[in-house]
Amino acid sequence: MVENRNIDNDGDWEVNRGLYVPVLNSTEDVDRIVDAVANMDGVIHVAADVTGHNLTVRYDLRKRRLDDVVGILVKLGYPPKESWWFRIRRSWYRFTESNMSDYAKAPISACCNKPPGHTKH
Repeated sequence: MVENRNIDNDGDWEVNRGLYVPVLNSTEDVDRIVDAVANMDGVIHVAADVTGHNLTVRYDLRKRRLDDVVGILVKLGYPPKESWWFRIRRSWYRFTESNMSDYAKAPISACCNKPPGHTKH
């Protein structure tokens, strides 16, 4: 397993995503993928396993999305598996990432929906 670490301990918006990459067959493939993905802004950790054909990526949702990582893999010639199960799982990831992003952009509301500073005497 080859790893790259750029640790930033602001974990509220960090997610781990696993991808099955069937054409991941050699350490040269791993080095190429890890280098390309690790250099993307917002990527915190990348690990690849040749024997299991797995790629694990940890990234900050404020800067990066799974579709960005998949795009780089496809561009490099290492597309992730496209079976119905993996497509459903990536769709779920997209859905949850969209919700988390919307939540991050939402204005902070007052406790119990009461405006601050208004008290009863």
